[in-house]
Amino acid sequence: MLEFGKRGTGPGEFGLPHNVVVDSQGKVYVTDRDHSRVEVFDSNGKFLNEWKTNGGVSTLFMTKDQQIWVGGVLTDLDGKVLGRLPFPEGGSNSGHGTVVTASGDIYLAQLSGRIDKYVKQ
Repeated sequence: MLEFGKRGTGPGEFGLPHNVVVDSQGKVYVTDRDHSRVEVFDSNGKFLNEWKTNGGVSTLFMTKDQQIWVGGVLTDLDGKVLGRLPFPEGGSNSGHGTVVTASGDIYLAQLSGRIDKYVKQ
């Protein structure tokens, strides 16, 4: 078993690690909800990079094309924003859980107890 990270605000530290995805190269992406960021590690837990998110995002979803849904924001593996979901008035872009169907529809679970469905056009 391998463990890495500890409570804190610095690189490789977490306020609240909330979700994890791994890319095809073995890099590990972790949401740190309390510090509004995604931290990136190699497969042995060595800190590589971080990028800020717009708010305390809890959810990550790795697509088959090796892009990451960070809440309602689609990024490449370097954190560059590629797209955003159109949020309804009063809606949140952070989400608490994400699933993308084979047809490309996106389900985003909200802490409010609501599920938002976005149908691929």
